[in-house]
Amino acid sequence: MVAAHLAKGSKLMGSTPMEQAKINQWVNWSELNSSLFNRVTNTIYGQIKNANFSDDLAAVKNFFKKLSDQLKGKKWLVGERLTLADLTCGVMMAPAF
Repeated sequence: MVAAHLAKGSKLMGSTPMEQAKINQWVNWSELNSSLFNRVTNTIYGQIKNANFSDDLAAVKNFFKKLSDQLKGKKWLVGERLTLADLTCGVMMAPAF
């Protein structure tokens, strides 16, 4: 939530209370899933052994499906412009690419 605190009052946090709530939801969701993404990418790159890799990979695929469903027909996760939701989800996924 450090990012949300730093972005407070900026356009990155949305322009309505509903947008702000949705942005916070995505920021929290990406923070909750960040350790999962780290485990999967570190396993792929051979940095760690992961006995639960299959389950973790399935969870990452589920994350991408939810993200894809949310973005159907849209350019941004929340609203009509870049928000903290897009940034936090993007940063979390970057190591996978």
